Amino acid sequence: MITALGTSSSLACVPVGIECADSMNVPKSISGFTIPLGSQVNKDGNGMMLAITFLFAAQAIGAPVTMDMLIKAILISLILTTGAGGVPGGGIVTIAIVIDAFGLPLEVVGIISGIFALIDMVYTMMNCLGDLVGTYIVAHLESKDIKANI
Repeated sequence: MITALGTSSSLACVPVGIECADSMNVPKSISGFTIPLGSQVNKDGNGMMLAITFLFAAQAIGAPVTMDMLIKAILISLILTTGAGGVPGGGIVTIAIVIDAFGLPLEVVGIISGIFALIDMVYTMMNCLGDLVGTYIVAHLESKDIKANI
């Protein structure tokens, strides 16, 4: 978690994540696949950050938020997080896309970028923790399958 906090990069946490999985007795064949895959695809922290940022932006300019807009924001966030890079500051681009998709002024992105480094640290930690949890679950399910086949 300290690596995620310090680097704000999911990709930089891959070697550390594999070491953590090894310390939890997860086979290398599983952690070597799921941790790198998770660092690119499993971005639960990003998804939450984008939806919350949209709500902040809408409230900052006084725009009404309907349930349809909220559902649309969540769906757009889920789609964007899958393609987002695991590099520091990469989320600012996806924030701009979400803000623009709803016709909100892009000046709000400038306000958010002032505190984005702090936000980036937190959601990177969430992403890396999610990768480890997913890896452990896969290893646990695979060990049951292996034991059942013996």
